[in-house]
Amino acid sequence: MEISHNMKSFPADILKEILRRLPVKSLIRFRCVCKSWCAFIKSPEFIALHLSSRRHSHADDDTNILIMRFIKDTKKYVLSFHSNKESMDTIAPDLEVPIFHDYGAAVLLGPSNGIVCIVSRQDICLCNPATHEFRRLPPWPFGCPQDFYRYFAASGFGYDPIRNDYKVIGLVTLSHVYDYHTYELRAEIYNLNTNSWRESDNTIPLQHFHNACISISFQGSLHWSFVDRILTFHLNSEEFTTIEYPDRDQDVEEYSDQGFPRPRVRSLAVLDKSLGLITCIYDDSDPEIISLDINKYRSIDVWLMKECGIQESWTRVFSIVSLADINLPSSFPLCFRKDEEELSIQTIDGQLISCVLRHCQKLRKFNVYEHYPGGVVVSYRESLVSVQE
Repeated sequence: MEISHNMKSFPADILKEILRRLPVKSLIRFRCVCKSWCAFIKSPEFIALHLSSRRHSHADDDTNILIMRFIKDTKKYVLSFHSNKESMDTIAPDLEVPIFHDYGAAVLLGPSNGIVCIVSRQDICLCNPATHEFRRLPPWPFGCPQDFYRYFAASGFGYDPIRNDYKVIGLVTLSHVYDYHTYELRAEIYNLNTNSWRESDNTIPLQHFHNACISISFQGSLHWSFVDRILTFHLNSEEFTTIEYPDRDQDVEEYSDQGFPRPRVRSLAVLDKSLGLITCIYDDSDPEIISLDINKYRSIDVWLMKECGIQESWTRVFSIVSLADINLPSSFPLCFRKDEEELSIQTIDGQLISCVLRHCQKLRKFNVYEHYPGGVVVSYRESLVSVQE
């Protein structure tokens, strides 16, 4: 692709090679150089080239930590940007999320190609944090039958590379008002290419949507951890499948000293280019403690599915036992950081801590706080991909 610019003697191909290696902040400034530079940097061809360069870069500086926080004083959500280095220093001013102002109601999904999705029970928006673009999605057009109520159980966001389309998935339960045994599970799909919602016709192989964790996107599929198994949505075929837990047989074998069964809290993540399962085992399941959302964990186990979709390939790779003096909420955001060497955890008072996995399991505490339960922590790599029409 030819670039028209004032530096006639400067080869266009070399200029393209230089620009594709630059961070988004620099490219946004360079759009002001001249009209031809602006048009080139905004072109789909260059955005795809830049995205590919960032995706295949192994530099630690290309990946940062993105945290969604709720600021009680202003009643606003913000996205905060932090270094992926040991200090987790703030690297950019907070970005206010202009749509959501309801404490505890919004979650952060993604990222996918530098795009994140922010979901509440009333609104959904797509955002490119690097370019500060937001796009509010159209409301759900689906009604509810008479004598039923609608429960929004979980959501997911991912990219379908076959159709070059971004999709948002809503998992919904329609329950009868007078008979809780009568209910229906539904999946609702938003396509960015058409800017519209539709209902999925595919069967959902679950009995209910209980205790869903925040979804992750991995190898062209979305994954949710539910109470009895993992639900997978394949973004291209739009079919649902399930994966059994590797430690499911142990669920009824763990008991506390008080005789209560030890329940598990499960989250999903990507580690070592594999689907990862994080299983948190309570040290005590006293109902009074659980009702306060204050729990002591006996251990956190990290499992990897070495071969995607192969049940027998689950392997436990870490067991973290240094959490006895830390109060953790009954569900909390997690991500792997620092080249997948540390596991980030949020405490009950909102402080972010990190556990070194591969060696000493040393705990690090950071001066980063979020009022539970609003905080979500993700590993983020910026892009120029636009969410606007």
